[in-house]
Amino acid sequence: RSGGGAMLLADPSLLNRIVCAVRAAVPAAVPVSAKMRLGISDTSRAIDCAQALADGGVAYCAADVDGGAR
Repeated sequence: RSGGGAMLLADPSLLNRIVCAVRAAVPAAVPVSAKMRLGISDTSRAIDCAQALADGGVAYCAADVDGGAR
C-alpha cells in the first residue's frame, strides 16, 4: 500500500537511507535504535536489512520473531 512498515524489508538500501537521515537529524549523544521483523514471507533479506541498519548508524537493533502468518 504505502511502501512503509514491513514492506521496507524488501529494500535494505532504503532502510539505510532512512536511518542515515535520522542519525544526521539527532545529536550524536542520542542513540538511534530500530526494531525489525525477520520478513513477511521471505526471511532471506533479514541479514542484509540488519546490516543496512547498522551501517546507517543504529546503535541497538532488535529482531522481532513473529509467529503469526498472513
